Amino acid sequence: MGSGYSQRPGYIHVDVSSTIAGIDLIARGDELPLPPSWADEILAVHMIEHVPPPLLGKTLRHWLNVLVPGGVLNVHTPNGAALGRAIAEATGGDGKVVWAAESAIYGYWLAPWDADGPERLSSTPDHKVLLTWPILADLLHDAGFTDVEDVSGQDPDCHHQRDWAPYVPGLCLEVRARRPLTSG
Repeated sequence: MGSGYSQRPGYIHVDVSSTIAGIDLIARGDELPLPPSWADEILAVHMIEHVPPPLLGKTLRHWLNVLVPGGVLNVHTPNGAALGRAIAEATGGDGKVVWAAESAIYGYWLAPWDADGPERLSSTPDHKVLLTWPILADLLHDAGFTDVEDVSGQDPDCHHQRDWAPYVPGLCLEVRARRPLTSG
């Protein structure tokens, strides 16, 4: 989900943009044209923060329905707690950290090293929500997922953790959850 330019081998790449090469399916996250119990795994990398808050529950319930019983959902999103800490702890006027964090919070589509001042945050931001581990865990439980766990830092292919570490340690909140094996 939201594979954009960071496509991974072995996945069907879904995005809302029709201008990105390599996208297999153009669709919104809450309206995937896939049958129930179809996918073994859904990997949503820095996509859920683009979902308007009133649609979060609908989107997560849709993903639950698309997964096979026992199927896995992996969600990566900016970590609200890490971003708050980075801004609060920026000392000595460390504007590079503050502006990189602001870019990640609001979604200015900049690499952290490019968000080095307020004048660089000139595009239209597109993030709709900032999540923390407890909030995302509650949303997943409410949608019907089980075995919800924070697995941040365990995905070796997450370039967000790697690229952002000097600016916002722990930027990427990575959460894994499962569709229950039975519905009762």
